Amino acid sequence: MSYKSVWDFGRSGGITNYSVHSIGEYPSKIRPIVFHHIVKRFSNKGDIILDPFCGCGTMAVEAKIQGRHSINFDINPNAIELTNTKLDKLNKEEIEKAYEQIMNDLINESDSEDSGKLRKAQIEKELVKYRKEIQEVLSSETKHIAEVKDARIDDYTSYVKRINSNKEYADAIITDIPYGSMIKYSELKDDLSTIEDYDSFIEELSKSFNNMVSVLKKDGYCVVFVADYRVAASRKILPIHVDVVNIMRNLGLTLFDTYIWRYYRSGGFRPFGKKPFQAMNVHTYILVFHKPNGEELNKANSEVRYRKRLIEKLNGNGNSKEPD
Repeated sequence: MSYKSVWDFGRSGGITNYSVHSIGEYPSKIRPIVFHHIVKRFSNKGDIILDPFCGCGTMAVEAKIQGRHSINFDINPNAIELTNTKLDKLNKEEIEKAYEQIMNDLINESDSEDSGKLRKAQIEKELVKYRKEIQEVLSSETKHIAEVKDARIDDYTSYVKRINSNKEYADAIITDIPYGSMIKYSELKDDLSTIEDYDSFIEELSKSFNNMVSVLKKDGYCVVFVADYRVAASRKILPIHVDVVNIMRNLGLTLFDTYIWRYYRSGGFRPFGKKPFQAMNVHTYILVFHKPNGEELNKANSEVRYRKRLIEKLNGNGNSKEPD
């Protein structure tokens, strides 16, 4: 996976669900392959990953496939039942099957006429890493917790200790948060998706983030999937991703990176409201926050060093003298 800020896996290209990801039906729009790359990029083998809004267990499955431990909570018992079912069925044979499907997808991409030489070379390197990784994962054991819990709980550390009695902090947080009443997951009393008032929703979400961040280790990463709420009747957008950034900054985290995941919706164009209409939303923000360890918070970038050919081009006269 490249380090470009926009991720687009196409409408039909690539695998949608693989291995136990295809079990059950639950209102989640994040493709497993997206979580796959996030888990790989922001955690290491043997790490403990926390997902306080686990839904159907997509992150939990990816954590187990890649040799990470996981702690998963959701207010909805149906979601936890589905998560545990997937984790139980994800034995070593299924993990190996999942890797085979992912690698076959890469091989098919490499064989495509649309893949250039550079991408083909990148894919070959990825395949080599996957072949090594699968052996390491199959030779290890991981622990996973999936329970019905409100994300606003204040005893996250006790769950970390259930995974590893010598640890007090989670190594990473990866979660797809609720979106208030935009997507209502249940009618349960403590479900954040039942909160109609936006300011109240943000206030309760802040309580969850405060407790989540407290259990994240220093120098760890917190990855939040979030989409904004479009209200055509009021001709406005509720900028949830902006409020999430502000909440995290107030909690002492820094915004490390932002990715845009382009997803595809079925059906034709459906305008919102009246002219000039609101655009149909087809993207999700992936916000990556870093918990600093107290060092180099405001360290400036190194001075830009221009390559010789670029210097000559900027000068426009073939002279290799550096630009002013």
